[in-house]
Amino acid sequence: MFAQINRSGRVDLLWAVSGPEQLREAALEAVKSWIYRRYLIDGRAAGFRSVINVKFTLERESTKALPHN
Repeated sequence: MFAQINRSGRVDLLWAVSGPEQLREAALEAVKSWIYRRYLIDGRAAGFRSVINVKFTLERESTKALPHN
């Protein structure tokens, strides 16, 4: 993903450039909710652009044994 972050640390522009089509919307929604620390140049807040990698992982179901009847 490419993102443009404004001076207050919020995502202004965001677009997915690769990855599975089925996961792109979830990745976009997640990154839109993030707030970045302000980037300072000579003590003044500045906007910036960034490349963001979003990794999805699947959790395994509990490995606890279920009681047998």
